[in-house]
Amino acid sequence: MSAASEAVDREEEFEFFRGLVERYSPSENEGPARDYLLDRLPEMGFDVSTDEIGNVVARTDGEGDEVLLTSHMDTVPGEIPVRVEEGDLYGRGSVDAKGPLASMFAAAARLTDDDEANATVVAVVEEEKSGMGARHLTDRREAPAFLINGEPSGWDTVTLGYRGILRFRYRVTGEVIHTARPGVNAIDDVISFWEGVRGLQDLDEGFGSLTATPTEIDSESDGFELRSELRGNMRIPTDYTVNEIREMVKDIERDNNGDVYWGESTEPVLVDRSNPVVRSFLRSVRDEGGDAGLSVKTGTSDMNVFAERWDCPMATYGPGDSNLDHTPNEHIQVEEFHNAVDVLENVAADLST
Repeated sequence: MSAASEAVDREEEFEFFRGLVERYSPSENEGPARDYLLDRLPEMGFDVSTDEIGNVVARTDGEGDEVLLTSHMDTVPGEIPVRVEEGDLYGRGSVDAKGPLASMFAAAARLTDDDEANATVVAVVEEEKSGMGARHLTDRREAPAFLINGEPSGWDTVTLGYRGILRFRYRVTGEVIHTARPGVNAIDDVISFWEGVRGLQDLDEGFGSLTATPTEIDSESDGFELRSELRGNMRIPTDYTVNEIREMVKDIERDNNGDVYWGESTEPVLVDRSNPVVRSFLRSVRDEGGDAGLSVKTGTSDMNVFAERWDCPMATYGPGDSNLDHTPNEHIQVEEFHNAVDVLENVAADLST
């Protein structure tokens, strides 16, 4: 543990974290969390600003290599009463991802008086909905020397990879057929298309699998035409690219009567376990008494966006159990939050100086 860690007020750091969780901020309604950060971060020693879409940017003044720490301030919908019970903080976003985000701010605040430490912490918007915050960030600035993406990995574990995602809609419009007559209508066609897409997925589950999930289906008729539409996504392992999956889906489209419309997509990512960010995390976890580990995730995160657009060493890290993401029981161990702050302080100082 560094000398700075020994001097900090851990209760104050936790109250900052709790206050952030208390500001309910589902995607597209991040205002309460943003206002809270703009009020509190200057008191913690940061130079603070917002960009055009509402990302909050906090900087230290060090002269070393820039370490960019970024996580999201938005959450999925569904308020959970914020409370502490038996050493756990309950609340929407406590794990995903206000725990990682608050730990980044707390760690960087310990370095604001360090002339060398050059840390930038960015709280982005709409990670849960569109990834707009991370995309805007990469569009407006050059890559940092090092990047840390904040998502729950457990305080003693570093995440190396995420599957990619491809969202799509499939739409069919056809004549209404009397239900007493044999024939294929638009709903039949959607079902046939989806069976083809589902046939592409792997039977095995996990990071290396290709999976397909329907997210919504609806139909409507004016008495003459029947329109049916299915929305879904493909989770893409590192053996494939987004374009390869599109071609596979297009082959199925050609065998049916509808049209595919592409939505958001990001490539899968898997970083080298020997890159300097990963190595620094493993050292820091061990220094704090942890059994350092590595993981990969079956979901998708902003690290996919950063890896597509920036060529710099990176990894994902943050306190919390990702199995509690988006659940009614979302909570995090207070002690784990403090452990993560210590680790992040050491990593930011190590990489920057």
